[in-house]
Amino acid sequence: PMSISKQVKLNIGGGNFRTTVATLSAYPDSVFTAMFRRVDELEKDEDGSIFIDRDPTHFRILLNWLREYSLGKQYTPTGLSPKEHQELLNEAEYYMLKPLVISLQNSKPPNSTIESSHFE
Repeated sequence: PMSISKQVKLNIGGGNFRTTVATLSAYPDSVFTAMFRRVDELEKDEDGSIFIDRDPTHFRILLNWLREYSLGKQYTPTGLSPKEHQELLNEAEYYMLKPLVISLQNSKPPNSTIESSHFE
């Protein structure tokens, strides 16, 4: 496994992010935690960034949620349109961030129909 304090560069669908293994592993059952257990199998691009083929649009929100979660705080992102809320929920499900999935499912924005395929 990779050192918990090690900085990592992520290329999320062309968007570049920098964080630590500790932040990404804050929620132990996430895709990230599993990913860093098999660090030798990670796909990296030319500059050493770990490449994940996902839309980067909401990744900053997910990363901030993980940062807060690592400090023992949980919050639900607000101010999202129904479309953004659904997209963020889809990404949270993909990355297996169950506490965020649940809080998003419980805080549907007005006039939305949230469809979830996971964690029911």
